[in-house]
Amino acid sequence: GLVIIMDIAGITRDEINIVLENKILIVRGFRKEPSLPGKKSVHRLEIDFGSFEKSFRIPDYIDEARIEASYENGFLYLRLPRLQSKTIQIE
Repeated sequence: GLVIIMDIAGITRDEINIVLENKILIVRGFRKEPSLPGKKSVHRLEIDFGSFEKSFRIPDYIDEARIEASYENGFLYLRLPRLQSKTIQIE
């Protein structure tokens, strides 16, 4: 199968939306800009804020019913297992 790992730190799992539609897996979310008390400007910012969306075309050999997602320490893990082979009995 496949494993997709996304770095989306700074948001909670409730702020992530994952949808599978017509062989397209879509990950959406929104990262709020943190308030910086006492700071009026930022010298350098290396994190994007606001809404984001990423889509992936799912190959035919992936078992869509068994796709799993987990979110740990700012990383989203999507596990896409292969379809199981089916043995056909001869009668």
